Amino acid sequence: MYGGSVAAFIRSQVGIDRTIAVQKFSEFLSGHVLNTEQEEYLKAIITYVCQNGDIERSTLINEPPLNGYDWIETFGQHFVCIRDFVDKLHNTIVVA
Repeated sequence: MYGGSVAAFIRSQVGIDRTIAVQKFSEFLSGHVLNTEQEEYLKAIITYVCQNGDIERSTLINEPPLNGYDWIETFGQHFVCIRDFVDKLHNTIVVA
């Protein structure tokens, strides 16, 4: 559980610093132009990570409020970018 990371377990209990999540969001945005709906969805991901301490791909389809979005429709053929963004957040948290 939590990839054997004590830090990931602690973050799951207390959340994560929003500054770190926003930094990853800014890095992601530097290579992408998003519409309003896409930005809203990514902000929902950041809020989820800050409150829960971690995120995995399965969270996008299994956990509210993220499962309320149709992320494939929202991002079209670029939905892979969301997968990569979530992986980057998760890997940052597990490694820390």
